[in-house]
Amino acid sequence: MISVFFQIKSLKQLIVVSFSLVLIPLVVLLWHSNSMLSKMAESAASEPIFALSLARNINVLEGLMIDMERATRQYQVVQNEKSGQLVKSYFVRYQEALHKLCQQVLDTQLCSRHLLSLNQLYAVYTLNENTLNSALTELNFTLAELKQGASSELDLRLSQQQSHIQSVKSQQVWFTAVLISISLLFALFSSRKILAPVQKLENMIRELADKKHQLSPVSSSGPSELIELEHKLHHLAKRLNQLESLRKAMLRHAAHELKTPLASIKEGCSLLSEQVLGPLNPAQLEVLSLLNSSSERLESLVEQLLDYNMLLQQSQPQLVSFKCDALLQSFKTDNQLALQQHQYQLDIDYSMDFLYADEILFRRILDNLLSNAIAHGRPKTNIFIKMFTSENRQILQFSNDGIKISATDREQYFKPFQRGGHVRQDRVSGSGLGLSIISECAALMSGHACFIDVDYADVCVQVTIDLPKEMV
Repeated sequence: MISVFFQIKSLKQLIVVSFSLVLIPLVVLLWHSNSMLSKMAESAASEPIFALSLARNINVLEGLMIDMERATRQYQVVQNEKSGQLVKSYFVRYQEALHKLCQQVLDTQLCSRHLLSLNQLYAVYTLNENTLNSALTELNFTLAELKQGASSELDLRLSQQQSHIQSVKSQQVWFTAVLISISLLFALFSSRKILAPVQKLENMIRELADKKHQLSPVSSSGPSELIELEHKLHHLAKRLNQLESLRKAMLRHAAHELKTPLASIKEGCSLLSEQVLGPLNPAQLEVLSLLNSSSERLESLVEQLLDYNMLLQQSQPQLVSFKCDALLQSFKTDNQLALQQHQYQLDIDYSMDFLYADEILFRRILDNLLSNAIAHGRPKTNIFIKMFTSENRQILQFSNDGIKISATDREQYFKPFQRGGHVRQDRVSGSGLGLSIISECAALMSGHACFIDVDYADVCVQVTIDLPKEMV
């Protein structure tokens, strides 16, 4: 039956065979239990019949004993042929009843002694009364012994029946335990055979979700329906890789194609601002100012687009251990001018000397978090940066005051090109890539980013990066 598993090509057949395999021990258990129950029922029915038959035979002997004693004493008085014939008939009937009883009693010595006493009585009943009395006394005594032996026989059979019941019960318990264990093993084996291809499909779907370029190879054996599904997942993965490559190429070309005319526009605006081609009136200067701000905003969007495209193309981060204070000092120095322009104060608190991560990606996370805080935060407030470790995780908490984000919208902000509806403080139209870049950088380092609630700020982004097992 087990070898059939390796020849099954259909999921339906696999389920049916698995179900049958699990049922086999249970069917055997049911048959064995029914057989033992039938035997116990037969034994329980035969024992009362045996006891009733034994009691009846003893009662018959006792009745015949009384009749035979009366007949022999009557013969001692009348001594005629009729009373003698009556005594002989009682002797014959008594012998027949004794023979039936002795077939039920296992102790043959008791039966032999009682039969000997009966023969002695038959031999002396015609003699004097004293001899008759002695023979009758001996016969009554051996009859009492025979009754005691029959009672012992009943007790012995009852004890044997109870012992047999306990033995059958113990045997049934062990037999049940063994067969149920076998059934559970078959169930475990069958479930593994059924779940193995399903788990492989789950792993392949997880690989798709993790954006892996190569999926696990297609199974060479198993249910045809699941193998066909594996082929479809491979086709889907191939198509997704093609679309991803096309998307990256489109982003790369679009960004580079935009930079060339953008550089020309900025150069033209610079020439006009210097009034090289002649003086400009106030209206023209206002239009030129709008062109300059628009070109700067477009340049910022193109830079973010290139940054995001570069991040998508980075497959393996360079994880190293570096000093936190050097990174934070460099970050603070590089962004000091932007902080002063918007009157922000940095409140940095870190309890870890070293950070294990990709330094470039982590710095990109800090820069985007700061840019996001300046764009959406409340000016003239503090920006809080906390870094610490918890168990096997490195945690960065970046908090600021501003417009709170509802719990239902928090996940959406980490998706590409998702922008909030409120007005930015820097008056620049965002691309919606800032938080997405943060999330992608964290994911590349086996971490994740999310919004959390803190009591000292309105908005807090927490970035968690797992430490490798050898560093815990």
